[in-house]
Amino acid sequence: LADTATGHVGKGFVQGLGLRRGAIASTIAHDNHNLIEADQVSATVVMR
Repeated sequence: LADTATGHVGKGFVQGLGLRRGAIASTIAHDNHNLIEADQVSATVVMR
């Protein structure tokens, strides 16, 4: 996680979701706190 204003980077560990390998990603758009995707079709393909 990179804070674009300061350049600071953060990391976190997740447990209890049954994952053994992989990654989780999250984002926030400060105007409405939802994910903003530029290409809905590509976003849908990635989520499958």
